[in-house]
Amino acid sequence: MKTLSLPALVCALGLLLSAQFSLRADNAPAPTGHIAEVQLAEAELSKNGVFGFPQEQAQILCDTPELRLSMWNNSEYLYAQAIFWNDNDAELGQLRDGRVTGDRANLVLDLDADEQLTKDVDRIYMLSPWPNFPGLRYSIAKGQDGKWATTPILSDTKGRGAIRYVLTPEGRRIRVDSFLIPLREINRKIGDKIRLVYYGNSPHPDLTVNSAGFQPQPPLGAHYADYNIPMASYHDYFLAKGGTFSMSSVPDGHHDAPSGPPAPPRRR
Repeated sequence: MKTLSLPALVCALGLLLSAQFSLRADNAPAPTGHIAEVQLAEAELSKNGVFGFPQEQAQILCDTPELRLSMWNNSEYLYAQAIFWNDNDAELGQLRDGRVTGDRANLVLDLDADEQLTKDVDRIYMLSPWPNFPGLRYSIAKGQDGKWATTPILSDTKGRGAIRYVLTPEGRRIRVDSFLIPLREINRKIGDKIRLVYYGNSPHPDLTVNSAGFQPQPPLGAHYADYNIPMASYHDYFLAKGGTFSMSSVPDGHHDAPSGPPAPPRRR
């Protein structure tokens, strides 16, 4: 019998209690966005991950019918892979203020593991934060005294990552988010403890998930942001000594064709 870790149990309980809980969708419509697809059986994806991800060596921090978040690292890279089981459509959408949005994901890193945003230390790595900003981007924490504030979105990371869809032989589409982050870039090494959370959003279908099991309460509703997730609920992760890894196996979304209007104002 499979035994879940405490973080995974917390994540599972939170999502099971969600009023927006939904079963995995089959017979998915074809995506209309620019996100690329790869061919892979669902059983193979579940067992081994994709894009060179060392699933057998990885730590699973969240494992529910909606989301699986796995983490791995070696002396050079931190590699996070999230399988967003219910997102089967890359179509763009609109926010309530009319701005165009698309599939996006954030990996928030509490790098000093102090359960609060630390200025010039903590980082938010983002996949396609806006349709015209494809690939891996990041912001650096600038808030203090409990206030959430960051730099504008930065694009000079030495890492890579992308949102992709796996197309199964049965015709089902499954979204996979991959973040590959150099340890040197976040100033961390083997043996260090960090804390982190994954946040993923899809306009079609209209879904927001997180790995911490956070359930928004009124007046937030379903459309909450990553900064609404309490940092005390983040996952602990200890940087271990992993094996060798080829960076080239991870897709680089910077090469995706941008879509959407000019860049909106900086994120909060």
